[in-house]
Order: sequence, then structure tokens, then C-alpha cells
Amino acid sequence: MKTIKVYEPKSNRVFSTTYKHLSLLTGIPVATLSNYKSREQKVPEVGYYILKEDTSIETKRLWYAREHFPKEIWVSVKGTEGAYMISNHGRFKRVMKKGEKFLLPYCKKTSGYMCVKVPYNGVYKEHKVCNLVGIHFLGGPYKGYVLRHKNGIKTEDNVFNLHYITIQESNRLNGAKTKALPVVCYDAETFSVRGEYRSVKEAGVNEYVSRQTVLDNCYRKTNREGEHQFRFACTL
Repeated sequence: MKTIKVYEPKSNRVFSTTYKHLSLLTGIPVATLSNYKSREQKVPEVGYYILKEDTSIETKRLWYAREHFPKEIWVSVKGTEGAYMISNHGRFKRVMKKGEKFLLPYCKKTSGYMCVKVPYNGVYKEHKVCNLVGIHFLGGPYKGYVLRHKNGIKTEDNVFNLHYITIQESNRLNGAKTKALPVVCYDAETFSVRGEYRSVKEAGVNEYVSRQTVLDNCYRKTNREGEHQFRFACTL
């Protein structure tokens, strides 16, 4: 079946899947899913939009801006005097005379972190979203400490998922995580096992994908339709 693209408006990310897989996931008939696409309506069960071939950046920006986040708080990005705003959910917008414009973050393939280009303290450049959320809502950065995603998912940059821990604690947690979560890689079509690995890192190295790709797939944040899948062994 033909691959389709779905858009996650909370994070501005696009994933590949098929109507068949989306139908199995949501329990919605393919014909109904097709109607969601033609009407540019969100699929309620998963919170995704099915993209058309000509879906524009501005349409995505509109969908992104429509998202509601509980207890969302906005403050001025430091050094911009209110011209740019950041929220505790890791969203950014530019404030202009004629209104506001949301900035769309993007995921760096090399690191797995969400990034955004915004002026900060007088310098316009690319920043990790999590770092700016930490600075504006948690303080810091602090010497000897690192910012950590509590659930291990680098793309979830809301302040409730971030905290500072010591470098020593970070090393301990990463080591414990590696040992505690063996990963199974399997073929999505035949369900045959391709490999069993002692850690997320080992799975990524042997299957030639990033650690974050393995993590996102294990946590079912991505589907990797048409490719092999990863799951924590304890969930199978």
C-alpha cells in the first residue's frame, strides 16, 4: 500500500505510514481517513493530520498554532524585549505590529534534538529548544550540571519533562538505562527477529540508526513504516 505522510502538530514533525497501518492503529476505516485528509481535519484518535502532496508550510504553521497546551506560560526571549516569546512547552512566536507568528521547530537528524532559529541575548542562531526552555523556566545553565529529559525522549521539551542533574548522576542514569533496557529489532512485515541487543545504543550502532531513532520507535513515537522496528524486550 502507498506510503502517506502524517503531521504531528504538537512538535511540527512528519512521519511516514500507510492508510492500512493508521486504520489498524485508530480503528477508523480507510475511507474515513481519506476524508480527513481531503478536508484537512485532524485524526482525533492520534492527533495527526494526513498531509496532501501540496500541503504548505503556512498550513502546518496554522495547525501548529491551533494546538492547546495546558498551563502554557509565555515569557520574552532574553535580549529581545518581547519581540520573540518562548513558552514553557517549548513553543516560540514572533510578536509584530500586525500580530503574532509562530516559529516552527525542527528535529536535527544528527542529534535527535528539537531546534529553533531565534535571537537570544542579541545573537540570532540555531538553539536547542530544551536549552532555551531550561534557561527561561528553570534558570541555569549551572556549572557541573546538565539538562535532562525525564522520560528520555529528546523531542518532548516542555518544562515538566526537564530538570538539571549532576554530570555524575547523568552518567549513572545513562549507564543504568543501557543495562536495564535490552532492545529487539524485528521485521515489520514478517515479525521475524533481526537482532537482539543489550541496549538502545548497541541497537543503533548495529542497525545503523541513531540512538534517538531507536528510543522514539521503542516508545512508539515513530512508526518507521516499511522499515524494521525496535521494541524494548520487556514489552514483547
